[in-house]
Amino acid sequence: MKEMKKIIGRVLLLAYSLICLLAVSISAEDYDSTSGDNSLYSLGLENAVSCEPEFYYATLEYNVTVAGGTKELQLDPVKSADSAEITDISGTELSDDGTGTVSISVQAVRSCKMEKSWVLSPMYLSKIPPEDMESLSKICWRK
Repeated sequence: MKEMKKIIGRVLLLAYSLICLLAVSISAEDYDSTSGDNSLYSLGLENAVSCEPEFYYATLEYNVTVAGGTKELQLDPVKSADSAEITDISGTELSDDGTGTVSISVQAVRSCKMEKSWVLSPMYLSKIPPEDMESLSKICWRK
């Protein structure tokens, strides 16, 4: 009888171990490693002549140069994770002297309070008319 109890105990322990192992495997398959990612892949600057420093997802402040006469910084930021959400893009209209502060905020889906913001400080490049911007941007700015 004691031998039978030992065998049953071992079988139950083995069955429990297998169930735990399968549960961990299923959880790992369902885990989306990018769901906590609230970063940008690109600022998506469309009418900028230059951006300093060069974009890196962990750098949060940039100086952006635009052509003289530019009234608004045009951008189409790209999220690093599809599951993240761009919650705010503000300050894209520039002042009369061509300066301003643009803010881009991104929030991760699984992160209720984890929001990251990038700050861009645009300024005029010395008196380049906006109509010459397209040819200049091909030289100075990689998309």
